[in-house]
Formats: sequence, C-alpha cells, structure tokens
Amino acid sequence: MSTYKFNSKDFYKKKDKQNECCALTGIRLEPHTCDISHVVPLHKGGKHEYDNVQLIHKDLVKIARGLTNDEILEYAIKIVETLGKTKGFTIKRKSK
Repeated sequence: MSTYKFNSKDFYKKKDKQNECCALTGIRLEPHTCDISHVVPLHKGGKHEYDNVQLIHKDLVKIARGLTNDEILEYAIKIVETLGKTKGFTIKRKSK
C-alpha cells in the first residue's frame, strides 16, 4: 500500500502545471468546482502518486474515477457523434 499523501503543496503545484484548468475539459477551476482523480484509476492498475493525480471539475469525478482519460475521450467522441449531429457538431480527426 502506498504511503503517498496528496497535500496542499502538491495541489498548488498541480494547479499551476494545469494553468488552473480541468485536465479533462480545460474549464477554469475555482475552489468550489475543483476535485482530484487519478489519471489511471487505482482499480485499473494506477498508482497513488503525484504523477498519476489530476485536478478536474467536480462534476466529472464519478466519470474520472472509473475510467482512464483515453476511455473518457472515446465516450466523448461517441456522444458528439450521436448527439452532436442534432446540434450541428461533428468530429474530424486531424491528419498526422
């Protein structure tokens, strides 16, 4: 079991690194809208360490604690492909 503790020093360091924005949406975080999650959830093999912690909007906590960022992205793409077309949105992969 890990003994790492995410503390206030880590919070401010992560906040600066993320430009005070949600790691998933880019939405600017305020103290009342901010929460943390693991980039790779613990139950999927992620480690409880600084490099695996991200600040996210509190509304996304349930999603982010169960899925990896890549899995969230895949669902977001499917949502835009399904619901987005009724609102005029499409997704196009940028050519490499």
